[in-house]
Amino acid sequence: MGDKAVEVLIQGCGGQCIGIIDNQIVSTDIETALSMPKKSRKHLFKLHERLV
Repeated sequence: MGDKAVEVLIQGCGGQCIGIIDNQIVSTDIETALSMPKKSRKHLFKLHERLV
């Protein structure tokens, strides 16, 4: 994601959020990113609890 962030900055685009959507590293306007619904990761926390 760091590489994508540098790429976006070199292109002159600020105010972007870098993340993963559908297994792709993408940049999104920060206002749009902050308004996106967050997906639950409870299943991953439960898996962690079982493994630790």
